[in-house]
Amino acid sequence: MSGSAGSYGTTDAVLTAYVTREFHATRNWTGTGWRILGEPELHLGRDVIVPDLAGWRRERLPRLPDEAYISMAPDGVCEVLSPSTSALHNPAARLTFVTTQ
Repeated sequence: MSGSAGSYGTTDAVLTAYVTREFHATRNWTGTGWRILGEPELHLGRDVIVPDLAGWRRERLPRLPDEAYISMAPDGVCEVLSPSTSALHNPAARLTFVTTQ
């Protein structure tokens, strides 16, 4: 939900900056670490999901695919929920991430 106003947008931006800074690469920038993407389009089987933030260990995803989507389940995901958006993020979407590992 890019461009959202209010505390959701602020929380999403701060969280993305923090996680990217801390986990995107190791301290010595050797190319290991994580690939962190904001709102990536994930094609997991028949499901298309766009989490707020997703990350893959670089040994699993050494480079980004040429397609506009990623078909490999991430190693970690993050959703920023607010009272108004929590109803949109149903348990079935969370189960998709668990069962595709």
